[in-house]
Amino acid sequence: MNASSNTEILTTESDYPIILNPDPVFLTLNPKPEASSNDLVRVEGWLISKTDSSLMDSSRKFFKKLKRKLKNPSLFTKDEFIGMLNSYLEKNSERVGASAGVDPSDKGYTSKLVEKVGFFYG
Repeated sequence: MNASSNTEILTTESDYPIILNPDPVFLTLNPKPEASSNDLVRVEGWLISKTDSSLMDSSRKFFKKLKRKLKNPSLFTKDEFIGMLNSYLEKNSERVGASAGVDPSDKGYTSKLVEKVGFFYG
C-alpha cells in the first residue's frame, strides 16, 4: 500500500527490472525465535531460485545493452532490436524449460514469441 501511495520519483534504476512472483517466498520465511514482542523481527529463509537468479541476470544484461543502444537511436536499427529481443526471449525460454512452439522462419515470429513466452518476463 505504501509503495502505491508514494509519489516520490525514483532516481536510480533497479538492477532487476523484472517483477517476480514473491508468494512462494513468503511461505519459507521464519522469524528468529529469540525475538521478543517489542523487538524488530529479523526474517530468515529468503532464497531466490537459480532459475529466477539466472533470469534476473539475463534481464539486467538485456536492459543494460538496450539502454546503451538507445543512446544513439539513429544507429540502432529495427532489425538489430528484433534480433536482440528474439535472442533474449529464446534463451530465457530455454532457461525456464518453456517452448514457444514457433518456427523462427514463420511470419510474425517475434509477435508469436512474445505472445507465447512473454508472460515470463513481467
